[in-house]
Amino acid sequence: MATVDLITKLSADDRMDIIEAISLVTLYGDSREFDKIPPLFTEDATLDYSEVFGEESSCIPANDFFEDVRNFIPGFDSTQHLITNFEIVPVAHDVARVRSQVRAHHRIGSKDWAISAMYRHELRKDHRRWKIAKMGVRFLFEDGDREELLKEARARVNASRG
Repeated sequence: MATVDLITKLSADDRMDIIEAISLVTLYGDSREFDKIPPLFTEDATLDYSEVFGEESSCIPANDFFEDVRNFIPGFDSTQHLITNFEIVPVAHDVARVRSQVRAHHRIGSKDWAISAMYRHELRKDHRRWKIAKMGVRFLFEDGDREELLKEARARVNASRG
């Protein structure tokens, strides 16, 4: 079946549900509501952040990734992930691939690390809900000192835990 035929079968509600699932991941992370993130993913979901954090962050279980996020995101004074320009391509009645752009800001005091990237997602529809099965990042460019700010954020989280 041609892609054009599949696109006509993806409802506006499905498209909005897909965009919401992707957007809520970063909203909940930025607002430190980490317990709300796992239900947005399938149980076998994997993430690939190797272009940003190195090969050790390739194809890791989503739960492991977000457990690590708890060890550094709260150490920033603020974070903001802006996602835009969604391209949603259905590949089956219950599977869609999505490409979008993200600009993520991380701040401690007056120090800032910002990254621009392309997100790649694969979502599956499970019991009328779209859930993320795969999530990856294609690095574009960044501003600021990633290593310094991540190190400081992790140290702040560790210090707060005593």
